This record gives sequence, structure tokens and C-alpha cells, in this order.
Amino acid sequence: MAQNAVSTTYRKKINSKTTVLPKKKSKTAVRYKRAAWSLQDFTFAFIVAIVVGAVMFFSLLISNRTSSIDDQLQSKNKQIQSITNDNEKTREKINQLTSITALQSFAAKNNMQMNSGNIQNIKNK
Repeated sequence: MAQNAVSTTYRKKINSKTTVLPKKKSKTAVRYKRAAWSLQDFTFAFIVAIVVGAVMFFSLLISNRTSSIDDQLQSKNKQIQSITNDNEKTREKINQLTSITALQSFAAKNNMQMNSGNIQNIKNK
């Protein structure tokens, strides 16, 4: 345990008691004074803090607004998809009801006869 002991060069024996003397500071160590802040320094620091706080505030505000707009957009996209599906189902139903077989069966049920002189062809655009 000798390696943990204080070096004998720093010990001074007084009246057969061992005391440890503190290390002397070297003369090369220079102690600097704290810089005094001027009014301009405080003003600059205050303005920078205000700007940083404002940027953080508006960043959060914009983030919340964009998330609410994103939720609205998703809701509207679901509505559009639902209406598109309904439109496709309706188109299929129209195509089924306007097919030649459906028209012939409707005519047969209602005692109608086909007169080729009254037929007109209409092209869809």
C-alpha cells in the first residue's frame, strides 16, 4: 500500500507527527478576471433568446397545424374513395340495365315491340 501513500518529499516532520503540506502554486499560472458584460452584450443575448424562443414557438405551431391539415386530408381522401367506389358501382348498374338483353326483357314484360324505323344510334363521347 506504499504506492497510495503521500510522497515523502511533501512531508514535514514536526514533533514526530507527519503532516502533508499543500502544493505550492506555480508562478506561471495566471488568473483572469471575468469579463464584465456591457448593456449591448445583455441586449444582444436577450434578443437572441427571444428570436430562438419565437422560432421554437412558431415551429410547434406550424407542426400542429400541418398535422391537423394532414388529418383533414386523409378524411377527405377516404370520402373521395368512397364516392368513387359508389360511382363505379352505379356505372356497372347502368351498363347492366342498358344492355340489349336487359332492354329486350323489359320490352317483353311491358308488351313492347321493336320497330327498326324508330331506332337511332347515339355515340357516347
